[in-house]
Amino acid sequence: MKFFSLNKFHVLTSLSKHLDIVIDNKIDPLNSDRTFIGWNWFSNENIFEARKKKGLQSVCVERGALPETIFLDINGFNYNSSSYDQKNWDKPLSFKQKNLISEYIKDYKQNANLTLEKQDSSCIDVDILKYKIIKRGKFKKVIFIPLQVPNDTVIKRFPGLIRSYENFLQCIKDLSRDFPHFAFVYKNHPLEKTFSSESNNLICVDENHFKACLEICDSVLTINSGVGLQSLIYNKCTYIVGDAFYENKFLNVSIKEKNDIGKAISTKFIPDMELTLKFLYWLRFEFYSSVKWTEKKDNQRFSYIESIQKINIWQN
Repeated sequence: MKFFSLNKFHVLTSLSKHLDIVIDNKIDPLNSDRTFIGWNWFSNENIFEARKKKGLQSVCVERGALPETIFLDINGFNYNSSSYDQKNWDKPLSFKQKNLISEYIKDYKQNANLTLEKQDSSCIDVDILKYKIIKRGKFKKVIFIPLQVPNDTVIKRFPGLIRSYENFLQCIKDLSRDFPHFAFVYKNHPLEKTFSSESNNLICVDENHFKACLEICDSVLTINSGVGLQSLIYNKCTYIVGDAFYENKFLNVSIKEKNDIGKAISTKFIPDMELTLKFLYWLRFEFYSSVKWTEKKDNQRFSYIESIQKINIWQN
């Protein structure tokens, strides 16, 4: 494939060392027969949409929802992409492939540093977290709520029934009031602290590692956080109140009506393990590309790609 880009965004510059990418802002993006490659769909939405109407190919590049990954998607972006359709990944796994994804899951669970964002805690402190919850009382269920950055693109563009981040925070308060026998354990996003309410069963765990939360919880409640995807690694049910690319009736519970949230979180759901392994394998080893990121310093806006191990451009 031959690509072109209009700017020297650092990820595209790194990719140009491995792919045939011409970076030139003088190229006519609506007429070039090369494939347009752009970082972030909504930063280049006019180009993506115009080329799609003209039948010209484009590739959207973004960070993946698993650590140390990016994706190059020719079918759209996130919830609007057809790449994640079940027919694309629901295929038998060989013995070797099963071993590969099983080893990945094992390493993911054990490695506290294998995360999308640097955590406040450097260890997966399961016992400490359990004790913090037990001190509050006996609960029938522990629901983990990984909060997101309010202005994140996926919040603004794919909020689903919840409509806004502020509505989601109010929803959390309402649920904790209506279900006093459930523990609602929430963690602010490492990049932005937006919520500080607490009660006996509404518990902030900002100082704990999110993997410890996934380990001890019964289920996850999210708008569309990448942690909802990663909950599959722990075989935990995730209740989704936004629109998420990973929603699937066999893997999680997608809630489309506000009145259904309470009923949903009261219902037990177990993800299909066979389909979980198939989806995670396809996502990590066939759809996502493997990269190493530099550690972002306090004054940096972005992390930078340190090295690229493998590039996948998946086509259905």
